[in-house]
Amino acid sequence: MNRNRSVARWAGRTLLALALAVGGLVVAPGAAFAIDFNFSARSLNSAKGGYGTAYFAKIGTYNATFTVCDNGPGDSRRARGEIWWASGQLNLEASSGSGTCVQRDYPIPSGQWFSMRACLRNGSVSGSLPESCGTLTQGRVP
Repeated sequence: MNRNRSVARWAGRTLLALALAVGGLVVAPGAAFAIDFNFSARSLNSAKGGYGTAYFAKIGTYNATFTVCDNGPGDSRRARGEIWWASGQLNLEASSGSGTCVQRDYPIPSGQWFSMRACLRNGSVSGSLPESCGTLTQGRVP
């Protein structure tokens, strides 16, 4: 009878160790996706309630990305994100309608200060200027 208890304890400990090992493997890869930095900006609302958002983020070993999204109800406006730093600038527009985003890898050098904002732009008028720009977001790339 002692032998049966011993085998049962061994089997229980083995299953527990296996469960912890598998659980560790499932959790460990998530650590590689830690967010290094994440900045965001939002435009003001259009007359119909649409708005734009812009995100500059770096996750793990991936390149930093600049993402612009058109949000809210359709309003004939496209979302425009602008980001600039000492040696460059990027303007990106989500022009496919509400609920869409565009993204571009854009590694700004480490240590650089940058400014970004989200705006709207009249998509039906060629060369129209940004409008309804939100608050300026500023930061430094770690």
